[in-house]
Amino acid sequence: MADKAPVAEKPRDMTRDDRRIVFDKINGVYDGGHYIAPWTDAAVAKDLGVPRDWVAKVREEFFGPAGSNPLLDEYLSARDKVELRFKSVASAHSAVASAADAYRAEFAAATKEIEALRLLGKRIEREIGR
Repeated sequence: MADKAPVAEKPRDMTRDDRRIVFDKINGVYDGGHYIAPWTDAAVAKDLGVPRDWVAKVREEFFGPAGSNPLLDEYLSARDKVELRFKSVASAHSAVASAADAYRAEFAAATKEIEALRLLGKRIEREIGR
């Protein structure tokens, strides 16, 4: 007989007291259609130790759409710009580094050839007497 996979318990439903606690917290960190930095639905849920869905439901019901957190928006915008620039610079750096490695090997080989030719030239000049 095959073992049955464990079934997760259904999360408890939000009580009136839970709703009041979540409401009070959001009311203290939400202003003008957005969270005050550094608060988000996730941060409120973590702070209260409740499911994020509860926070989103209460916030949506009493405060409206999630809005945004200006500090978070500023960070995300700056992060995206820096990430894009970094990818571009990293790609260029990789190409330059690969080219440098290839030229380094060619330079080493050419250096050996020119040194051997110079030695031969000195020997010939000594023997011919130039």
